[in-house]
Amino acid sequence: MWNTVREETKTGNLQVLAIDDLQDLSFYADEWNRLAIGAPQRIPTLSHAWAASFFESMLLPGESWVTLMALEGKMLIGVLPVVISPNRILGLSRPRIRTPYNDHSFSVDFLAAGGREQEVLPLLMASLIEWEPKLYMLSLNRLPENSPTLPVSKSGMAKTTVVHEFNGFGSYLKIKDSFESYRMGLSRDITDTLKRRGKRLARLGQVHTAVIRGGPGTGESEIARFMKLEKSGWKGRSGSAIELSPVLVSFYSALVSRLGRLGWLEWYFLTVGDRTIAGQLSIRMGRTLLLLKTGYDEQFAEFSPGNLLFEKIIERAFREEDTDEINCLSEIAWNDKWAMQKRPHYNIWIYPRRPLPWLFGAIRQKTRIGLKGLPAIPGAYRRIRELVKGGGANVDKKRNMKHPRKSA
Repeated sequence: MWNTVREETKTGNLQVLAIDDLQDLSFYADEWNRLAIGAPQRIPTLSHAWAASFFESMLLPGESWVTLMALEGKMLIGVLPVVISPNRILGLSRPRIRTPYNDHSFSVDFLAAGGREQEVLPLLMASLIEWEPKLYMLSLNRLPENSPTLPVSKSGMAKTTVVHEFNGFGSYLKIKDSFESYRMGLSRDITDTLKRRGKRLARLGQVHTAVIRGGPGTGESEIARFMKLEKSGWKGRSGSAIELSPVLVSFYSALVSRLGRLGWLEWYFLTVGDRTIAGQLSIRMGRTLLLLKTGYDEQFAEFSPGNLLFEKIIERAFREEDTDEINCLSEIAWNDKWAMQKRPHYNIWIYPRRPLPWLFGAIRQKTRIGLKGLPAIPGAYRRIRELVKGGGANVDKKRNMKHPRKSA
């Protein structure tokens, strides 16, 4: 289905298409991917490859999707892929719309040609409201601080109320100077430990780091190799490994196939003898290398194979001089060992300026965020909810069980 919304702008006649068919969407794949490569965020979740793979496999029951495409003549200058979830307020249908987000998808954002953000992003938002007149809100999760949406949404989204909330950091490493100078800046604890464990590992057989760059026809054997490795560890025991979920197998298989055809994939595997003991699924966006998924064989945990492989990835980035930044995307304590910098991320909610979205959405969201800043409020709020639900007695009972009074 094709819906068209036309807008006159100062630069001429811009057209916005609403597309909800994957075959129709693929017509713009190359132009969309070029916009993603040129965006300041340098993340693969902005690409057609990512959105199409998500739409194929990740929708929940009752959800649908649409992508708004802003065109100037025949040239694509803006994209907004969204998921529509049913939602009712006071018995009225008021859909919630979000960019594709779950535990395996993040930072999907408005996308615009460089220098056109102030013009294109408000146009896409206005077109979304026109396309879905009953819209309750649009939410965008975990946008990095260099997303153009952050400043534009503060000043240029007419007839909307925008709420921002800090959502933690993402870790990244700038590649500059030399590997030797970088390594000297790390703690002796990690460098000496890795040196010892690397020597011990070498006694078991020849240690090799394989680098496989994607191209047409690549990805299928590598994702199978990676999934087997990931399943062998704690993710297999906990049930969170990719291979244990048909949905995740479908999503990642489609994703690496598309990224492989684009030449964006980079696989890193650490082997000892003929056995793979660690793997890294990475995506290259220009001179930025993004580390998407890591796995290792827990039978070799005493040798820290994940750390050994990560050190090789960093060393290669310095030696090859083809990388300005390694982006780890998330923030975990493990990243601190590697002297990484931190990039703030934010959630955004955009509400049409209408009674129901304003009262039940914008005001409520602003109040929640404001109360989070008051130390005593969150605990009191949770306590009131427990009492209202009749859980107060149970909570006290659990507390007494954890901290029983000593007998006199």
